[in-house]
Parts: sequence; structure tokens; C-alpha cells
Amino acid sequence: MPSAIRLAKRLYSLDGFKKSDVSRHLSKNNDFSRAVAEEYLKYFDFEKDTLDIALRKFLKQFSLTGETQERERVLVHFSKRYLDCNPGSFNSQDAVHTLTCAIMLLNTDLHGQNIGRKMTCNEFIENLAGLNECENFPREVLKQLYHAIKNYPLEWALDEENEDGNVQSQMRNNDVINLGGNPFLDVPISANAIEYKKGYVMRKCCYEANAKRNI
Repeated sequence: MPSAIRLAKRLYSLDGFKKSDVSRHLSKNNDFSRAVAEEYLKYFDFEKDTLDIALRKFLKQFSLTGETQERERVLVHFSKRYLDCNPGSFNSQDAVHTLTCAIMLLNTDLHGQNIGRKMTCNEFIENLAGLNECENFPREVLKQLYHAIKNYPLEWALDEENEDGNVQSQMRNNDVINLGGNPFLDVPISANAIEYKKGYVMRKCCYEANAKRNI
């Protein structure tokens, strides 16, 4: 689809777009948006990258914004591209997507502003048991991912403003922030809302606040 190819190129090079514009063009639930996302992801070479390194490359290029389901659609495209670049690295695209979401949740747990005990490596591994298409992910892979995120928080690309207050779209080395408050999870919350249960939700598994899986 020539129009999708042209738009993907402009989005990647930020030709007429800001980093905060990219996600909404990749996350729509229609055939054209999916075609644009597929073409956009072709600009990323994840071959031989660990999953966290590939995710860092991806998140530095644009701002992952929108509703939760929209952000998740973008990560689905990322997961497909990762597996295309590294066939056989995981059992399926869905397994890559599950692990990608888990990495972002881990980043929030370890580096967010929440007060309390942080998730341990063993808990991270236990929470992912059986989620690699009903098999376990390789333990050494999960350990490597845990320590990579613990030592080096994920970073997030932002638009920046010049001295006149106008938004600049150019990429710069320092044009990122730590993903301590994970935008993948941000949702509006009323100040008067009652919190009945606090914890983590990842795909079909629920987690208590202490990171223990309960189902």
C-alpha cells in the first residue's frame, strides 16, 4: 500500500510530525493503521537484540501515548517485528507480547514512585510461569531481563520545546526520560475513587500488591 509506506517513512523521520503524533497513527484498529505500523516497524532492526534492548530502541523513537488498548496494539506490532527479526527466539508472537508487557510492568515496579517492597527476580520469573505458550520462558533469559531493567530503567522519548516554546521534533541523545511512571499503565483516576484492590494485571494473570500471582 503506497500511501501506508509514505506515511510510515514520514513518521519514522518525523517529517511534519512530532514524536507524540506517531503512536496515534500506529494504534488505530483498522487495516490502514495496521499497514502503516507494519511498514514503520520495518525501519527497526532487532536482529540478535535481547528483548529489552529492542524495546529501548523502539521507545526512544517516539512517545507511546493513547488509551491502554491503543498502546497495547502498538506493542503487538513491536512483538511481531521482534519475532520476525529473531525467529525461534520465543514460541510465538503472543509470548513476545506477554513478556514485553511484563518488562514494562517490572520497570514501573522497580523504578516507579510506589512505596513498598520491590519485585524480586524470583517473583518476576514465577509470575511468568507457563506464559510462553503454556511453557516456561528460559530462566536465564528472564534473569537477564530482570537485571537489565533493574540496572537500567527504560527511557521514554518526548517532544521538546525550543526557547520560543515551540515544539521541536528532532531526535537528540538526551531527549528521553526514565519510564518510572509507566505510561503504559497510566489511566485517569478520580481523587474520590475508592480503591478496593491494588496490584498488577497482565493479560490473563492477576497479581497481588506483593507481586505474587493469585490465579
